[in-house]
Amino acid sequence: MPDSGRGYFDRPLLERYRPHLVYDCQYDYRATAAETMVENRGNVLRGFDDEIIAVAGGTPPLTLDLLTDYPPGREPDADDNLCAAPSRVADARRMEAQYGHGVYGRIVDAGGYRWLQYWLWLYDNPKNIRGVGRHEGDWEFVQVGLDAAGVPARVTLSQHQGGEGRDAKDVDHDAADGGWHPIVYVAPLSHACYFEARSHAYILGIDHPYGDGTMLQPAVWEFGDWADWPGRWGNSEWAVIKQGAGPRSPGRQTQRWRSPDTFDSKASGAGRGLLGVLVHLLGYLSAPPPPSIAAQRRPTGVHVEYELHRARHLYITLHRGDNIVRGRALYNARKKDVALFPMTVVPDGLVVHASAFNRFRQRSDRVEQPLA
Repeated sequence: MPDSGRGYFDRPLLERYRPHLVYDCQYDYRATAAETMVENRGNVLRGFDDEIIAVAGGTPPLTLDLLTDYPPGREPDADDNLCAAPSRVADARRMEAQYGHGVYGRIVDAGGYRWLQYWLWLYDNPKNIRGVGRHEGDWEFVQVGLDAAGVPARVTLSQHQGGEGRDAKDVDHDAADGGWHPIVYVAPLSHACYFEARSHAYILGIDHPYGDGTMLQPAVWEFGDWADWPGRWGNSEWAVIKQGAGPRSPGRQTQRWRSPDTFDSKASGAGRGLLGVLVHLLGYLSAPPPPSIAAQRRPTGVHVEYELHRARHLYITLHRGDNIVRGRALYNARKKDVALFPMTVVPDGLVVHASAFNRFRQRSDRVEQPLA
């Protein structure tokens, strides 16, 4: 029976319309399991009074179940927050490989549509404007509205504090397996979801999903009672007013959770469309050229010789298949130098990717070279 609070779960239906997600090739975070926030050793649940309530791998152990069953003497508070250990990028890579790529699905009937919602959990959100806005943890979502005949009619994407909605006929989708899967581009850093891979302007900045990574079809998981935990899924120590606070649980994001039809009716990206196209064209003309690289396997690891052209920063990643094995950002890099990746054992099949950035953080096209 449908649950008015959590919606209901129908795996075959949710899998038939689940989005296909496209990330940037060199980006570190992908949608994965919520367990990553509670089972990573070093993560803690901190109370509103800064008391440590539970510790991953400690006593009492931090788990998803504990979020709805606190230790004796404590009750959940809206200012409680989960805090990640310092090595967020390395931990996220390791745990995403362990838990896999997936989204949390639910179905809600509202406003004449059957809304299929897909919630993305991402371990960190590095997006910031002059140091404001970054926060640990991120919940984003995609929803598909089916009409009375069970045909896709609307698609809505979350973008920062708002979103963008379109008629399904105007949405690129993949139907190769007999389903209907909207193609969604996940912006690096902010994880805002977009219908096109290009620059997108919003009130406080610009997102630019390049869409140069592999298109992935996520698994669909069911929510637990933890979806309604009142606390925040990340440390809020960088927060300025509301910017930079850890995200609320999906069940506490009232309109998106309980009134998907209302959220869809208010979501609009039309006013930003032309501005985004203009920003994209100007950005393309002023972006730096790609770097030159020559990668070599050495007994001590991987050496990447590089040369920058009208650029200030460099980002190099080592890939094995669709996974990033190692990454290194060189800020204010020399024009020509060698980037070292010490490794005791260099795995077979590595491919080196590199992109350059200018002082305005505009990215060049990406170059890649297989490691012989």
